[in-house]
Amino acid sequence: MENKTNQIETVEIEATEIPGVSGSLITSVVEFQRPEWVFQFDDNEPVVFAWSNDEEEPGEVNISLKGDSNSTLTFVDRDGKKTFKIFAREITEPTLKMIEQNGENVVGTE
Repeated sequence: MENKTNQIETVEIEATEIPGVSGSLITSVVEFQRPEWVFQFDDNEPVVFAWSNDEEEPGEVNISLKGDSNSTLTFVDRDGKKTFKIFAREITEPTLKMIEQNGENVVGTE
């Protein structure tokens, strides 16, 4: 199995984008022939939660959570000591204030 590397891209960084930083950043993306998807807590061993069964098309992972009380995604480390949750809840006052102050749109609103 051979991994493919996309064209290397050079990105100019302006001081206005990252305060106090300027120069060039070289990035490349490696496309995996048959990927697996993992989550990781700190520097612990990564935990596999999905993989591709198709050697021709690597596929992708999409996670979608609805805005209801049943929408929870929980990751647990191998030892069962650490958990990481992504979940929906009713919008809170601090979030409403942040939106008001920043004038930012929230995903899914007009």
